[in-house]
Amino acid sequence: MAEFGADLASATIFQGLSDQEFDYVRQRIVSHPFKSGDKLLETGHDAPGIFVIASGVVSAIVTDDSGREREVASLAQGECVGEIALMTGEPCSATVRAVTPGEAYLLNRDAFFELVELYPGLWRNVGRILSQRLVRTSRHLSRPSLANTVAVLMDSAEDETAVLSIAVAHSLARQSGKRVLLVDARAGSAFPMAELAGEAAGPSLAEVLRERPRLKQLEPKSDNGHPADVRVVMTWTGDEAPLSDDDCMAALEVATPLFDFILLVKRHDPHTLHSVAIAGSARRSR
Repeated sequence: MAEFGADLASATIFQGLSDQEFDYVRQRIVSHPFKSGDKLLETGHDAPGIFVIASGVVSAIVTDDSGREREVASLAQGECVGEIALMTGEPCSATVRAVTPGEAYLLNRDAFFELVELYPGLWRNVGRILSQRLVRTSRHLSRPSLANTVAVLMDSAEDETAVLSIAVAHSLARQSGKRVLLVDARAGSAFPMAELAGEAAGPSLAEVLRERPRLKQLEPKSDNGHPADVRVVMTWTGDEAPLSDDDCMAALEVATPLFDFILLVKRHDPHTLHSVAIAGSARRSR
């Protein structure tokens, strides 16, 4: 019998269940720990049931005709996967892979259909989940392209990363003749790039997202009558609340009309690779 607390009991799929109904779920749900890289679901395979994420982060990934993988969703505690395949009876249309270690609870196919037969109210919860998933997918598809955005994963010392990243940004700008935005996404770094950038430093992405007029301060400045080629920003400062991946994406979309290339610098940490999914694509070149 699985023991899950109030945090998981508040998951959308379980909302509104009585104590008796929760007891029924506990008798049939199974703990499923996972490691980073483990697959909960795989494209083209049948879903074993519905996984409800208790801890950790997983990504839903689709593969295009050229074989390139693309993340379409990042899911965490309280969210579930596998419900679409169960509802349609079709094989999974996406692979769900663990980004970090964690734990999920599996309600297998037979137990799920037995449960909704006994407690029809669960259909409303499933419908709500499917609606949320549709809205999320629509927003993802409607976002403008960020094709000239590149994620740079650095595995060097913090001070070396800051200096090297600024040098790379200036070199790219000089050789291409284009405007470059360098985004420092190393939260809590002792060597923030903005402090080394001098006049090239601009407001954080969090500031731009919170106060759109601050975007004006992000515009490349002129230097002796010539447009400056590089601007350097933090995703957020120590005094600001961290941005979610979606908020980072939104802030970058606001900034892209001002730049030809965006370099997003992250620490090389396999547990946070899902965060750089926002740097997968590009805006049109000027």
